[in-house]
Amino acid sequence: MKKQRFKHPSVTEVLEPYADLSMIRPEVLKAAQIRGTIVHAVCAGVSKFGIAINTPYKYKGYVQSFRYFHDELEEIEWVEGRIENDAVRLCGQPDLVAKRYQDPHERVWEIKTPVAFYKTWAGQTSAYKWLYEQKTGRVTDMPGHVQLKEDGGRPKVTIMTPDQYKTELEMFFKVLTAYHHYA
Repeated sequence: MKKQRFKHPSVTEVLEPYADLSMIRPEVLKAAQIRGTIVHAVCAGVSKFGIAINTPYKYKGYVQSFRYFHDELEEIEWVEGRIENDAVRLCGQPDLVAKRYQDPHERVWEIKTPVAFYKTWAGQTSAYKWLYEQKTGRVTDMPGHVQLKEDGGRPKVTIMTPDQYKTELEMFFKVLTAYHHYA
C-alpha cells in the first residue's frame, strides 16, 4: 500500500486493487492519467466559471464533449470538492453534483475520458454519492457517468439503477472494511 495523501484513504485507493490495469502498457496508462487530470481540471473550470482555459489542443475534443453535457445543466451544486468522513475513515472527490433541465433530480456525476467502462466506476460513484449525502444532508437521485468523446461528440451519459446503486454501495463498504482490516 502506498502512502496516503490525505487523512483517510480515497475511494479510488480503496478500489485500486480491483481495477485491473495490468493489461495496459505503463506509458499508455500514464498518458491516460495525465489526460484525465487535465480534462477534469478544465471541466471543473467550465462548471465553476463558464470558461475553458489552458486546454491543450489534443484534449479540446473532450472539453467540447463536456460542453454538450454542461449545456444541459440547470443547477450545479458541487464541483470537485474533497469530502472527508471520519466515521468510516474515507475521503473522496465527486466531480459534479448537478441537475439537468430535462431531469428534475439532483445527481452525483462522474466525468470519464476512457472509451471502455471500468467495473470499479459504479462502486466509485456510489461511494461518492454516499459521501456527498453524508456531508451535505442532501439526498440525490441515482448517480451517473459522463463518458466524454475524444472527437468532441456528445458524451455517453448513463445513470445507475436503484438496484445497481444498492449492490455497488454494499460491495464498496465490504471492500472498505477489508481495506481497513488489512491496512
